[in-house]
Amino acid sequence: MLNFKWKDLLFLTSIVIASALPYIFGLGYYSDDYSYLATMSQTKPQTFYAIFQNLTNLPDFAHRPVQALYISYIYNYTHLHPFWGHFINHFVFILGVIFFYLSLTKIFVSRFICLSLPLIFLSLPHYSSDRFWFATYQINFSMTIFFICFLCSAKAAEKSAQHRWLWFLLATVAIPVSAMSYAIFLPLFLIIPVLICLSQLYFKDLQRRHELFSQNFSLINLLIFIIFLILIIISFVIKINILDGHRIWQGGTGEWFYAVFWLLQGAIKSAFWENGIKLPLNTAVLIQQYWRLEAVLVAGALFIAIFAYILNIVRFRSVSESWDVIGALAGFGLMIFFGGYAIFANNFMVGFSPTGIANRVAIAASVGVAAIALSVLLAIERLIPRYLSTIFVALSLSIGCTTGFLVNGTLGVLWSEAALMQRSLLSQLEADLPTLPAGTTVMLDGFCPFVGPAPIFESSWDLRGALQILYADETLKADVIKANTEFLEYNIKTTLYGTITSEYPYQNLLIYNATERNFWWINNFNDADYYLANHYSSAPAGCIFKDGGGIDVYNGY
Repeated sequence: MLNFKWKDLLFLTSIVIASALPYIFGLGYYSDDYSYLATMSQTKPQTFYAIFQNLTNLPDFAHRPVQALYISYIYNYTHLHPFWGHFINHFVFILGVIFFYLSLTKIFVSRFICLSLPLIFLSLPHYSSDRFWFATYQINFSMTIFFICFLCSAKAAEKSAQHRWLWFLLATVAIPVSAMSYAIFLPLFLIIPVLICLSQLYFKDLQRRHELFSQNFSLINLLIFIIFLILIIISFVIKINILDGHRIWQGGTGEWFYAVFWLLQGAIKSAFWENGIKLPLNTAVLIQQYWRLEAVLVAGALFIAIFAYILNIVRFRSVSESWDVIGALAGFGLMIFFGGYAIFANNFMVGFSPTGIANRVAIAASVGVAAIALSVLLAIERLIPRYLSTIFVALSLSIGCTTGFLVNGTLGVLWSEAALMQRSLLSQLEADLPTLPAGTTVMLDGFCPFVGPAPIFESSWDLRGALQILYADETLKADVIKANTEFLEYNIKTTLYGTITSEYPYQNLLIYNATERNFWWINNFNDADYYLANHYSSAPAGCIFKDGGGIDVYNGY
């Protein structure tokens, strides 16, 4: 007979697997992926070490060697077959959820809290792009290492712990491993010893406290905290940060406080408004505009499974959670949420999008969002009659999680459709242009760069990488023509994210119009002017998008 922990872990694993079924078989490569893949596929010889060494020469990996190691390993075994890479990403995500659950069992007595917190977290659409995107694989890996550190720290503080210093060593080693894969979780390592210490005041009864934790508990956690603080300071000094080693903030103090306000405003709006209070309405708009049957069917099945499982747990609870536990849960949730964005306080190189690729950075803060959501649910439970509380908790949790799964499933299907359109576009281009002279620049026009929030081709690095792989020619250049593209006297100028500009001289340059399935060689401004007057289309009508966010699917366009 399985004990409840194994049952809960099996349940959580099954939920993750089922939620991925609508989209995982259709996912492909997107945006930054092609830049990395082109670098890896062009490496000679095709050995793991050579690929890893070549990746570390790229600016993106200068401060993230673990990411380079991780995706080199994945590429070495999967090459250009996206499914197996996405399979590994979801497997690592499952491991993260498992370690999250096991960590919570060291903090909370309540089985309901230990199960509900990771269940809410894995259903959140706040960090949806981390499920679909090769370039974000290291984020889920970093998350998993963080929760391993959490578990090892709690094990080191237990009275009955064997090999206490081994657990402590593992927890310590996890910090640089997580930070050098993706530094988003770095500030949260400071919260681990605080959470373990203060949990004894709120979450566990006195008898359980004496059974589990040694007399050296405070000393051990103080030591963990000091070592964590030293490692985190070192990490900041050597500029391990989330966006590829951008410079430390060099503005004035007043400007810094204004930037912090902007950061918090964007984070709160995206997490608690767009994907929080307004989520039911946004979900309705999303489904109305992008109805995908497979996502709806899976979400329906998940609702039944979650409701039945949670109802079976809550009906055996003798009492609701105390106000102390609820308050502490909300407090730690806020601490984790703000800590999830603390890494940006040194550069503010961050964007916000409730559904687009910019939401990749929200995963750490989403742990806090899950804790806050659960504390609100438990508070409401305390205020309603006891005979209604059981069905209320099971139903509310099931509806909330199902809404998240429905959004994630629908977005995942859109990412799969983007991959399909991407392959179709490349096949079309190859058929119309079987060969390209070395050094050619291809400007792509006449298509919408996004399917919902999912990018087809949106920039120089993704289209360039895709064409270099397609034609096996690393001299090719490419970019996408958009509404803000400028046709100047001597070159074409593109702008991305408002600040990233690229210029392409009228030399060995052609424009390919995907709608007309035709191409024009542009040798001077007169050729460009002729194209603009007779063929320019930029994007189909209705294709309104934002760099980093794609099409705003929450607002019906």
